[in-house]
Amino acid sequence: MNNDICMRKVKLPLVVVLLLPIIIILQIIHHSLWLQSGCYNNKDKRSDRLDKPHNQEETTIRRESLLEACPSEVDTTPTREGLVCFAKCTMQTANKLNMQEKINIKMPVIPSFGTGEFFKYKVYFPEEDVWLNLTTKLSNDIDIAVQKARNDNQSVINDEGYLHPRPITERLMRRIVAKLLKAGVLDPTRSIVNTGSWIGDNALPWATMLARLSPDNHGQVIAIDPSESFVKDMIELANYNRIGNLCVQTSVLSSKASRVMARGKSTDHVGVLSEQQFDNLKAMRKNRLLHLGSWLNAIPLDSISNLPNISLLHLDVEGHEGEVLEGARFTINNNRPIIITEGYDEWQNPIDRNDKKVYDILTTELDYKHAITINELCGLKGNARNRIWFPDDEIYEKAMSVVGKDLGRNQIVPWMARELPEV
Repeated sequence: MNNDICMRKVKLPLVVVLLLPIIIILQIIHHSLWLQSGCYNNKDKRSDRLDKPHNQEETTIRRESLLEACPSEVDTTPTREGLVCFAKCTMQTANKLNMQEKINIKMPVIPSFGTGEFFKYKVYFPEEDVWLNLTTKLSNDIDIAVQKARNDNQSVINDEGYLHPRPITERLMRRIVAKLLKAGVLDPTRSIVNTGSWIGDNALPWATMLARLSPDNHGQVIAIDPSESFVKDMIELANYNRIGNLCVQTSVLSSKASRVMARGKSTDHVGVLSEQQFDNLKAMRKNRLLHLGSWLNAIPLDSISNLPNISLLHLDVEGHEGEVLEGARFTINNNRPIIITEGYDEWQNPIDRNDKKVYDILTTELDYKHAITINELCGLKGNARNRIWFPDDEIYEKAMSVVGKDLGRNQIVPWMARELPEV
């Protein structure tokens, strides 16, 4: 019943007069129960808004936790058998945030970058043309840092591993992958394996691109990382941004199912050594690692039973690329993907042990005849570079027709690049 009742002097039957107060009381009780149930008329409108999280005309967004449609507890136990894949779901919303608010972030480890201005609660990936809205947890981390800076009369926060700078980190590599996807050299109906995936700085933009380029039949991104906390953050980011083609596995990858020695107690950004590599160390370094590190269980990529057909294998495993490739021979032979690895030496004449193993496996054993170094820093070490490997002449020629100029750059692109003009 309408609450705005205009009372008029009208003649009503006696029974109506007697029943009217009872009807009003029942209506009030029904309305109260309806509100408590959460069945608002705005519910559908709210869901529609979250279906389009990247509408930049909207200045506020509401967030809280996962709805029942999103998995609240996901088994990300390390070395779990098989992948965990996700469909689109909608996140609960609360607490309005100003999505146009900006912050200044300083990069202490890269003094040459200085300070950059970023949106506070969302992140834009320029090469992929993808927006990601931050989850409650990641937003709260930013809010705490900003409040702490204000308490110290500072207007700038230091980067502590936030997502914000990642879209302009290794930007040339990102551009190359994005162009190859748009041109179809990387087939968007096939999938991408992203190892060392962190919280999804590569996996989520690539998954979004696959779905955008081939809406009715798109591939998945298989994201693999040793850190359970990173994987959970990535899952929540995917849920919040309605990304439905992400598969994850919390694992350390190596040449076989075995133990590996981690260079530290944490699995966050961890580097590992195979048992053979550990055995080859000098006694002093062995003892140091035994004190500071820890043994972890590893699996080969080939052991993942439900791995889909892949077009790109991206390895970022802290110097363990050779071991991972050794455990991925079957997958690579069956799929013949483009492969991106990190290394230090010129690939034609490697001296670094890991680089030499990568070179030997890909060129001699797996018959990859073409590789090009991407002239861009891919870490704090001045000689670290990404390399892109092509499985055959046909793919190489198609790729060079699209990204040949990018791969032929003479000037080194910094690890973080605010701007990256076309050549």
